[in-house]
Amino acid sequence: MHTLDSTDPTPRAWTLAELLSTGRYWGFVAAVVLAAMAMRNLYAMLPILVSEVGASYSVMQFLSAGSILGWIIGAMLAMLLAPRWPRLTLALPLVVFTAGLAAGLWLPLAGGLGAYLFFMGLCGSIFTAAAAVTVAGVLAGRHLSTSDFVLAFMLPVLYMGTFPEFVMAAAVYMEIYMDEPQGVMTGMLVLAIIAVLVLLLTPAFAFDGNARVRHVPLAYRRRSPALVAIIGLLPAVFFGVYLAALVAQWQGAGMGGRMLPTLRGLAIGVGIGAAAYLVHWAYRIHGEIAGQGASRQLLTPLAAVLITLLPLGYFVLLTVLGAVLRERGVSQPAARALSRRWLAFWTIVAPPVAMAMLQGAVNRLEHATPEPRAAI
Repeated sequence: MHTLDSTDPTPRAWTLAELLSTGRYWGFVAAVVLAAMAMRNLYAMLPILVSEVGASYSVMQFLSAGSILGWIIGAMLAMLLAPRWPRLTLALPLVVFTAGLAAGLWLPLAGGLGAYLFFMGLCGSIFTAAAAVTVAGVLAGRHLSTSDFVLAFMLPVLYMGTFPEFVMAAAVYMEIYMDEPQGVMTGMLVLAIIAVLVLLLTPAFAFDGNARVRHVPLAYRRRSPALVAIIGLLPAVFFGVYLAALVAQWQGAGMGGRMLPTLRGLAIGVGIGAAAYLVHWAYRIHGEIAGQGASRQLLTPLAAVLITLLPLGYFVLLTVLGAVLRERGVSQPAARALSRRWLAFWTIVAPPVAMAMLQGAVNRLEHATPEPRAAI
């Protein structure tokens, strides 16, 4: 079996697959997202904190002022410290923000003080700006291609903008319907503490030297591309049937009340089964492609599974797989190359169809090249 050469003394640029296969990268992403959850909830907590201490709502302007100034200070802090101490750049504002949360929990009257709100807004924005500048600087230093840089930078930014919103919705529900502002504040503190621990326990966020060789080949198993697409599309079909029955029920011309729970349970069961199969497919397909030849652009099977479980993870996987298989198809005349445009179209519109295209490409390469290929 061909393996990648790891004895080259000249440092080389990292690929996206090598970057996403490291615990350092995902430790940083986890710390940033956890911190963003705690910081974003501060805005959900603010009206309750202010009303409980009897302060005027005008005091909330201090939080906005601190946030605006924090972006400027955060960018300056990152430019000065991030090149040499990236983890320290992130840890400083995060630790101070965590201490401020603890102070607000133990001294509820602080929620009505303009100085306290200004301080918390300042720390939150400093961390956000420092995180963006730090990750951009580290990734740019590894000379990633434009597309790899965009994908690697997009993931933490995307999660910072989406995950905290769901947590904030839960926090608002607890405040309004359960009257648990202290519980929300405690949850914010727990998230911040976990973020600090993850950031401190994660290896240094730097990618010096060459990436470690990660080559995990698996034996090839032929699969029908049509079957892969059908399994992937089944949840959408069953959900559509359930939704149509639900709409018909609302209009007074639908099925009986007993059928809707059955259809709902069936749609959920099919969705869980299809999701499990697609995760298994992602694991197998990465190992089988590695078995056809080692590639620095290819994720390991385990890394592929972890990315699959994240929002937009399949978009990243299909993009990376498509690039690897297109390059191999071009260099192998016996195997028809993938269409870049159609793969991109189906990746956005219907990912299971894109998966079927990739499975077909793997089948063709296996029959065209029974021997392992050289690394690309």
